[in-house]
Parts: sequence; C-alpha cells; structure tokens
Amino acid sequence: MNKERLYFYYTSDLHSHFENWPQIVGYFQEKKEKHDRRKEDYWLFDNGDHVDRFHPITEGLMGKGNVELMNRAAYDVATLGNNEGITLAKEDLHSLYDEADFGVVCANLVCHHQEAPTWLQNYKIETSKQGTKIGVIGLTAPFRPFYQQLGWDVESPYDILDSLLPEVEREADIIVLLSHLGIHDDEEIARRYSSIDVIIGGHTHHLFKTGEIVDGSLLTAVGKHGTHLGEVMIEWDNDTHTLVNKEAYAVPTEHLGKDKQTTDDLLRIRKEAMDHLNTPVTRLREPLHITWFKDNELMTSLTDQLREWTSSDIAMLNAGVLLDHLPAGEITYEEVHRICHTR
Repeated sequence: MNKERLYFYYTSDLHSHFENWPQIVGYFQEKKEKHDRRKEDYWLFDNGDHVDRFHPITEGLMGKGNVELMNRAAYDVATLGNNEGITLAKEDLHSLYDEADFGVVCANLVCHHQEAPTWLQNYKIETSKQGTKIGVIGLTAPFRPFYQQLGWDVESPYDILDSLLPEVEREADIIVLLSHLGIHDDEEIARRYSSIDVIIGGHTHHLFKTGEIVDGSLLTAVGKHGTHLGEVMIEWDNDTHTLVNKEAYAVPTEHLGKDKQTTDDLLRIRKEAMDHLNTPVTRLREPLHITWFKDNELMTSLTDQLREWTSSDIAMLNAGVLLDHLPAGEITYEEVHRICHTR
C-alpha cells in the first residue's frame, strides 16, 4: 500500500510565557532535522494566544516581537486567539502579521470600516511531497461585543463552517481545524462536521496527554504557557484516499534542551522592547497614589478616560487592576505597564 506519514507540531495559549520558548524551538528543530533526513513531511502551527501583553516583549513591540520569534522558528500557519484579537488596538492588530513568514488563518474574523489586512485568510492549503492536500482552517472565540467596540467583528464559527467547509472539502484531502474556541465547541464541531479530521484545540487551556476521538475526529490540546507542545501524526493511504491512523501527544517542555540561538534572540528582542517602553509619556508634579477600596485620583482619571473612549454612560474597573503608585517625576510606558494588573 502507498502510505505516507504526515506530522504536525503546534503551540497553543503560550501567552508570551517565553521561559519555555527555547525548549519548544529546540524540540522543533530536532524533529525537523529528523524528518528532513527521512524525507518526511511536517508542519508547524500556532493555535492562538501566542501574544499576551503582560510580558514586556509583547507590550513594548505590540506583538511584533512574538511574530519575529515565530518567523525564526519557521512556523507554517497560525490562527488568532482572543489575546491577539481584543487586547490590541485595531491598527495594531491590522498590522500585527505584516512581516509574518507564515500563513494566518481566521475564517470568522471580519474587518469593518477599512480593507481587511492582506495576511488574513479563511484557510490555507498545504501540500505534501506526494501531492496530498491538507486544508488548515482557523477559528477564534466569538467575543462579538469586544470586537465590535474595537472596529472588528467576529462571526459564529458554526455559520462559517456551514458555508466554508464544502469549498475546503473540494480542495483538500485532509482537513485540520485550528480552533481557539474551547473544548465544548471542539466536541460539538466534531459531532456536527465529519469531514474535519483533526481539531487542534485551545482557549480553555485544557490538556489532552494523548488525543481524544469524538465521532471520528481527533481532538488534541496542550494546556497553556508552553508547559507542553503538541505533536500529531496521521497516516494517509494514497491508494484508497483514506486516513488509516491518527495519533496525538502533548510533550512536556520543562526538561527539553534549549536552543541557544532562541535564548539569544529573546535577550535581543527584550532589549528592543524595553527601549520602546522607556519612552517618557508624562511628568507628574506630585505622586499619584492608589487605594483599592476608596476613590482616588488615579483610578478616577482612568475610568473617566475609559468612559470617554467607549462612549459609555458609566465606566467601572475592578479593584486591584492598578497594583502600585506612580511617583513624582518622569513617567515612562514601562512604569505604566509595571503598575497594571496584566496577568
């Protein structure tokens, strides 16, 4: 029988926890070298929420440092999570992947009021050395009220799959879904859409140490913060045009070997980000103090700006969203980022 093994490696919900990034890249590099020697096909995916503004690299470069790291790791396809989608200003999201060397797929994200970014695709077709076509679709969590406030929109993943799947089925032999929707939607999609072969899951930070089969679809997930990376192997029979085997594993990263070049890249990119964050934004004549359970000038100013920005009647913020005071003197972006509760 004329069979081929196809390998997919992936990250999901990294949330800019770069402490595990050198191990992840080191593992990918090791696997790539092995597959290249064996002339086997492999692809590298990210399932969203790679970006998280708690980290200075992400805040200082508005996610573009994340994209540079993914470029250097040679990713093939990524989708967007809610952290890319609703924590960046519209213009920052619009340009986030302008320099990406990988495809970006998110079929239910809609750009309003201006032309969609050139990087945004509904799906991408990857082709193996033997000509087998893999359709990779991306979907993100439909937090519609938040997207609409930011000048975007996001549609129901089920409506999108109803209209899009017939087109992908005509073009692809195998269909992989990058799903930043959560475990319950992944299970429901598996039950509804039999043509989806593999669902790479995320958003709810669930972990499947080995793959779960739901109505014939292989579900896989690796938790959060890069504590695990994903590995999927599928076996395709070119004579019968059928999948004859599907396997998935979550690989712990803690004790994997680190890629030195990636460690060096992180240091360099962090320095670049800190240079941006050290830009002054204002100078205070007196310190601004924060109290969690009483009115104070700093919190009142912030809620007033929030109310004006959203054109709302009332604006509220949780106690504890600001963690520290601002001193008198020059205030930089880094100082503002430091006092914000971003985890």
